[in-house]
Amino acid sequence: MSGERSADDLWLDAMEARQTGETLAFNLLREKTLEADPEHPDALMSEVRELFSQTGPRGDKPSKMSLAEAAIGLRKCQTVVEIEPERDEAWAIGGRLLVDELGMFEEALRWWDKRRNIEPYEVIGLVEQVAILTEFGEYSEAADRID
Repeated sequence: MSGERSADDLWLDAMEARQTGETLAFNLLREKTLEADPEHPDALMSEVRELFSQTGPRGDKPSKMSLAEAAIGLRKCQTVVEIEPERDEAWAIGGRLLVDELGMFEEALRWWDKRRNIEPYEVIGLVEQVAILTEFGEYSEAADRID
């Protein structure tokens, strides 16, 4: 077993391949990283970023991502925040997936509640919740959260 490389070692090689523009090698090393550690936060976030780069106004696909793609991306974000709760990017993308792609507004409010419990002085969670509530005309609840 001494020939097996750790997920972190594989990820370092993946990063090197990405920096040198070796896309195929990067993708293969990212896949091997996730085989070695299916919950490797950096590799998971890399996959989520790639999914986002292919959809939406700037991506190859002119429309929203499919529900299946959004669900997969959300699950990866959930895994990352379970492992690294301070990972802001995972929170932001997960929140966007819940609201913009999946239309799960109640779940998005809970998502941001969890974020606020982890970082009570961070305003992004509160702002996101207020935006969701005001979109649906829940002004008094939005005001209560601000207070």
